[in-house]
Amino acid sequence: MTNDRQMIKIGDVIKKTMLSRATIYRLVNSGKFPKQVNMSDRSATWLKDEVEEFIEDKIRSRYASNDDSFKKL
Repeated sequence: MTNDRQMIKIGDVIKKTMLSRATIYRLVNSGKFPKQVNMSDRSATWLKDEVEEFIEDKIRSRYASNDDSFKKL
């Protein structure tokens, strides 16, 4: 694991995903969204690459049910 991973705060996660804070935490608790990294008792961050992968998975999934050829890309 590298030490140069970029961390983002909840505001950036909300902007990237366009999900509400409550929805993000609900998805985290259900295991459907990357878990936050607690930097302190009052500060949580997310790994930017994990959030971006979540978004990419959502984009790919919209094609999976309609077009099997997309899986080959």
